[in-house]
Amino acid sequence: PGALLFRLILPAASTAPRGKARPAFVGAARRVLFDLACFLNPERPMAEKRECPRRRCRLLVDFDTTVSRTTGFTNDLSRSGMFVRTVRIPRIGKVIRAVLHAPGGLTVPVEGTVVRTFRAPGALRGLIPSGFVLRVAPDHPPEYDELAAPRA
Repeated sequence: PGALLFRLILPAASTAPRGKARPAFVGAARRVLFDLACFLNPERPMAEKRECPRRRCRLLVDFDTTVSRTTGFTNDLSRSGMFVRTVRIPRIGKVIRAVLHAPGGLTVPVEGTVVRTFRAPGALRGLIPSGFVLRVAPDHPPEYDELAAPRA
């Protein structure tokens, strides 16, 4: 049923009269329809493109910005990086030294580069996390691999 819905509604939503621009909401509507079609049609799951699977995990993170020492929380971890939820977001390309505070008092120092940032709109900050993606340097400590390893 989802694929049929997608095939019926999507062409109507994607066409515009000749010479007229599509309204901005059409792109968002197409994405919602596609997500709905995928949800209703579970036989065609989306392919996993990540080399390293993510693990949802909330750990305290201390890191330095150009302004001050800052604290945030991990949203998820993988062997190649992490998403850090914070209100003070560093600029893309900045190299950061961070300390993860793991359960049992273990602290794991890591260094990495900010590769993506996201600041949620004010009205959605409680629902969508603001923060940045830190790509962890390849020479990270083995304790980081243990924290980022997927749990069975």
